[in-house]
Amino acid sequence: MTNNKKYIIQTIVVGSLEVNCYLFTEISSGKTLIIDPGADASNIMREIESKSLIPVGIVNTHGHVDHIGSNRELKDKYNIPIYVHTKDAESLEDAFMNGSVLLGQEIVSPKADVLVEDGSSINVGDLKLEVIHTPGHTPGGICLMHEDVLFTGDTLFNGSIGRMDLNGGSEVEMIGSLSRLKNLSPELIIFPGHGPASSILGELESNPFFHSATDAADADDDE
Repeated sequence: MTNNKKYIIQTIVVGSLEVNCYLFTEISSGKTLIIDPGADASNIMREIESKSLIPVGIVNTHGHVDHIGSNRELKDKYNIPIYVHTKDAESLEDAFMNGSVLLGQEIVSPKADVLVEDGSSINVGDLKLEVIHTPGHTPGGICLMHEDVLFTGDTLFNGSIGRMDLNGGSEVEMIGSLSRLKNLSPELIIFPGHGPASSILGELESNPFFHSATDAADADDDE
């Protein structure tokens, strides 16, 4: 758990693919944004109830089943909006596009209530998270930034980056997205969709995938 004066971040690892579901909570109000509730809805609800949190929305950093699997149960329970990027909206309601069919299931989410774009803001009480469009893993992949933290979904991991060989993936777009993240503050703490937290600086120093991808983008810019 990470905290400062204004917010608390709680990580709940969910599902067989061990997705990081995050609860981003404004301390003063208890208002909470649920980021990537991929599975184990009962565990997520238990944490919310045990801390008397007030859910205000669900954000999917992209439309794959391991990040959207509990959307329906949480929306039904708390009657809160679902946010997703415009280019991944269809995946929520399509079991083939979200990959659940490939896992031998047919899991679909309710339709998104709010479609976000690059530069959109999502409010949690008086706090705001900025949407950064980072395609590459999926066409509508996003990161969410608030002050000194960045939720990177399946774009950037500790020591790795997101896959580009799944439906809708693109190496060219991923290189562009990583190059953009490279130019953010090196002090940003990253909270990825899978695995442990890190920082932009840490990944620039030690993540060979991040480093090589951003170097490739810089080389293209120099041509």
